Amino acid sequence: MTPYHGAAFRHLDEPRTQVERLASFVSRANWGEISPAAREALKIRVLDSLGCAYGAIAGEPVQMLRKLVGEFGGKPLCTLIGSGRSAPWRTSAMSGRTWTPS
Repeated sequence: MTPYHGAAFRHLDEPRTQVERLASFVSRANWGEISPAAREALKIRVLDSLGCAYGAIAGEPVQMLRKLVGEFGGKPLCTLIGSGRSAPWRTSAMSGRTWTPS
């Protein structure tokens, strides 16, 4: 099997991580192939995540995390919801997990 150039330089027939499997699914997904029920469920979950993020903006954990993100520094590539600020991807991903549902 021909190797591909990923982080681990694995062969294509080797097990992939959950993130790699999800990325593969998303890259092949077609909105027209998603059932109406799945579309509605997706809309609900996206709105729920945004609502949780918005509702948590003033919370103490979020304020503490924003301070920490500012201390990390780095190239600001991702927007932090409700702050008018950007942060490096690694810290914005950490921030997002703090106030969105699992």
